[in-house]
Amino acid sequence: MQKIHLARVNLFISMKKIRALFRRKKQNHSILNKIENLYEIIFSLNNLNLRVNDNALFEICSAEMQKIARYITYSLQAFQSAQIEQAFHFIKELSLSIDEFTKLYLDMLQVISREPIVFLFFIQDVTALRDEMKFLGMDLQNAILC
Repeated sequence: MQKIHLARVNLFISMKKIRALFRRKKQNHSILNKIENLYEIIFSLNNLNLRVNDNALFEICSAEMQKIARYITYSLQAFQSAQIEQAFHFIKELSLSIDEFTKLYLDMLQVISREPIVFLFFIQDVTALRDEMKFLGMDLQNAILC
């Protein structure tokens, strides 16, 4: 838990620096807004483990969740390296992973979970994250072309 708190603090500090940089350079604020949306969605995703009381449910969906986490990480790393096309590839893979998790939810998790709505919130958040990353990629492409 302390590791997560430290990561949150570091992310908060990074976001503060990014906001200051955008203000100072008078950059395109739509890109900053997308980054802030990603930041908020990632925080929401992090709350899943606090919402689920039965940790055995995570064992059922562990592979699918790890795959989702992997493609989120790859996408964000590609953005960080300014490899926009590579990021779009990973976002496409993320979409497939979300579909796999959604199928698992519909086939099993909603039936056996005492709090199935929590997993639906997770699907909603990870889908919103995917969409925000797509929009960020398009904005970055436009900024590079201009």
